[in-house]
Amino acid sequence: GVPGVLVSNQREVVETDRDGRYYLPLEENMTIFVVKPSDYRFPLDENNLPQFYYHHFPEGSPDDLEFAGLEPTGEIPDRVNFPLISEEDPSEFDVMVIGDPQPQTHEELDYMRDGFVSEVRGENYSFAFPLGDLIYDELDLFPRYNELMAQLGLPVYSVIGNHDMDYAGDQVHAKDNFRSHFGPNYYAFTYGNTHFFSIDNIEVVGDTYRGAFRERQLEWINNMLEHIPQEDRLVFGSHIPIYTPHSGSERLNTVDREEFFALIEDRPDVLTLAAHTHTNEYNFLGPEQGWEGEKPLVHIVCGAICGAWWGGLELPDGYPYNLQPDGVPAGYFGVHFNDDEYQARFIPLAKDPAFQIRVSSPRGTISREELPDTPLVINVFLGSEKTEVKAVIDGEEIPVEQTVRTDPFMERVFEEHEEYYRGWITLNQTEHIWQGEMPENLSEGTYSIEVQATLHDGRVFREQQVIEIVE
Repeated sequence: GVPGVLVSNQREVVETDRDGRYYLPLEENMTIFVVKPSDYRFPLDENNLPQFYYHHFPEGSPDDLEFAGLEPTGEIPDRVNFPLISEEDPSEFDVMVIGDPQPQTHEELDYMRDGFVSEVRGENYSFAFPLGDLIYDELDLFPRYNELMAQLGLPVYSVIGNHDMDYAGDQVHAKDNFRSHFGPNYYAFTYGNTHFFSIDNIEVVGDTYRGAFRERQLEWINNMLEHIPQEDRLVFGSHIPIYTPHSGSERLNTVDREEFFALIEDRPDVLTLAAHTHTNEYNFLGPEQGWEGEKPLVHIVCGAICGAWWGGLELPDGYPYNLQPDGVPAGYFGVHFNDDEYQARFIPLAKDPAFQIRVSSPRGTISREELPDTPLVINVFLGSEKTEVKAVIDGEEIPVEQTVRTDPFMERVFEEHEEYYRGWITLNQTEHIWQGEMPENLSEGTYSIEVQATLHDGRVFREQQVIEIVE
């Protein structure tokens, strides 16, 4: 056996002894799992899903679930052992972070296959980390979804989302179908000095949900932290954002985030990731959001590979021209980790990875009469409150300010192609927009708008847009 390995029942956390043995309290309807230690890996099944858990549901799932849950497991064996394979973790590695695949039909799984899996297959990542809403309510699609994701050629560590649940069940059993495919609804694993937490912050409220960690999971996180050195990095992946500036809704925020913050505020190196809103956000949380740590807490909302729920004008390749409601192209995040730091990159799908800015207004041909009512609007896909943006038109710098608004490019797309989108979709107000006034004295002719955005970490992105002014 392997000593010093963490094993948990989703509340208590214990270490294996020198012979690899462990002892945990037993209760019904729980999952026992091992926390991957550094320099080991889990065996994978045929879909590249890690095998690291044992469900103890003696009577199985109730009969009144809409989708099949867990078969009765009966009495627990005297021993539940987990295989580990020795393999050194690299000191530097990259993680593919995926927001909201969310196909609802086999046709949308086709889109995911052609517009995402085929695009990124073979990329050099240590593992994939999908942040929930793997499916859109139709849980019978999980088997095909898993077969397609296996083609990434990576271990896949999944987070549960609000659309991955069976609301015919209660807080426990609503998640049984997810468990049957992916294992525990929350768990942890380690790469090098980085500890990843797959968080379940979906609380069932009748036939709907809200964002909440809940008492048992918070107790588990606290118990986990007792075994993690103070200087080690913590990465928490949840579906619902811990906080979003765009809404106070309990369905878009995590209501007990301050209880969570109290557990980690003394930790020097914490990154939090989420999805759910189908938008990009790079937030620095502080006292206004309830965070009292020494430095701001970075909270990245990682967009959606399905964009606006797989809506949009179909491309010749057979899948939609895929945009998020904040005007950002559908894409995923690549996060690079080394011993000292991390860096998050946004990778747009079906685009040059260097495409990180859009001049959303003006575009094309504008009459001089329209100029006074045509703002300069710039969408910086990784923009934050710490981003600096400069815009130049024919050598003249145009002052721009960070603005909360919808993206006019996306407004135009929705207006002109409304029939390709679900009727209930609305455009998102976003904070990664910069706006200024176009010079009113531009004469008839052709002009180039040149934009430069400097991110919080010094990375510089550039973009240009050619426009024509006519009388």
